[in-house]
Amino acid sequence: MNIEQIIARIKNGPNDITPYPAAIQQLFDTFEAKTRLVLPRDFKCFYSFSNGFQSDEDLFRIIPLEEIMDDWSCTTKTNNQCYFAEYLIYSDLWGVEVGLDESSPYSIFYPDSEERKLFMTHSLAEFLERFLLAGIYGTGGLYDWSNDSLPLLKS
Repeated sequence: MNIEQIIARIKNGPNDITPYPAAIQQLFDTFEAKTRLVLPRDFKCFYSFSNGFQSDEDLFRIIPLEEIMDDWSCTTKTNNQCYFAEYLIYSDLWGVEVGLDESSPYSIFYPDSEERKLFMTHSLAEFLERFLLAGIYGTGGLYDWSNDSLPLLKS
């Protein structure tokens, strides 16, 4: 699936997702200026549809851009990463390490520890598809994926 198909699936349901209002260009510009991170195209596409969402399952969320900007990890680190998804009110997080421009490759990761990041995918669509199919705890879900002997990302 691509990001447009994921967006259509979220729009058409059935699911327990409540999308937030769409982000506007001014918010993208502010985000990129404040964080010095350039969002990949599919992240911009998704956030243009919905500036994040909340699901009923364990309060999983795609974090709104304003909230990401307020997060210290985006404003004080220089390694081109930020957290974009969380559940159970920040009990766990998933992040993205971005490239130099919106068409550069990026990596979605699970922070296994302070020193280790486990690579999950180079695709927001794949990440969201797994959540839509199996949630966090289901077979093939985000936790199952995080436990699949994923390669370490170099910091």
